[in-house]
Amino acid sequence: QIGFMDICSDDFIKDITPEKFGYTPTEGMMTDVEQLKENGLNVSCINISCGYYEPHTDNEFTDKNDLMKCLDFIEHIITICTKVYPHEPGRMKGYDCQLVWWEQYEEMYELVRDSLISDPTLTPADLHSFYHEEYPLLGLDDFAMICDDAATELYYERNGDVA
Repeated sequence: QIGFMDICSDDFIKDITPEKFGYTPTEGMMTDVEQLKENGLNVSCINISCGYYEPHTDNEFTDKNDLMKCLDFIEHIITICTKVYPHEPGRMKGYDCQLVWWEQYEEMYELVRDSLISDPTLTPADLHSFYHEEYPLLGLDDFAMICDDAATELYYERNGDVA
């Protein structure tokens, strides 16, 4: 999964046998693969670590052993996995998604609370338009709930009551 989006089918992962090459499917953020899927690519794809570390810094480097491992894995995929693996992108779901949703809710709650202190006229729609790219699991309804929760807390703080 990349950016909370499924990018390949279970059949594809099973057939490429990543564990034979020391790879494990994992989750990541922002890559060109995510953009390809968002543009409508309807086949399975993956983003593979190729031994490139500390990217875009003065300390970036590559590890030859990891590069060779990646090359072997790619050659295996090209040679063994010759069928088409259809896949329509889908959003992450299940327990992991719920945990990420709560993390995003908690982070957004603090941002919304601070924003409402600065500008009490902000609406859930305003905040959603500001932050939806960074918090993709939170919809407009979630922002409305967060705004209500934060506004309630601020009301009780101002009036000396406990929420």
